[in-house]
Amino acid sequence: MPVRKQNRLKDYDYGSNGVYFITICTKYRTPTLSNVVRQFKSFVTKRIGVSIWQKSFYDHIVRNERDYREIWNYIDSNPNEWFKDELYIKK
Repeated sequence: MPVRKQNRLKDYDYGSNGVYFITICTKYRTPTLSNVVRQFKSFVTKRIGVSIWQKSFYDHIVRNERDYREIWNYIDSNPNEWFKDELYIKK
């Protein structure tokens, strides 16, 4: 196997809060997105000992620049809207 270059930032704490974009590549494109997400959720659940996941998942194909910007704005502003959610509990 060839030696791959490091893809992580030196001295960065990946356990800290942050925004992460994950690209999933599959061999021969055989696994479906559903299988990849299910395996990822299963791995994390087993690792931490409790499920933290909502059922299912949302996927969307980004079709153009406008679509991308709308998604970015949603992701960027969504945490500020949490207090309006029906499940929000004030601490």
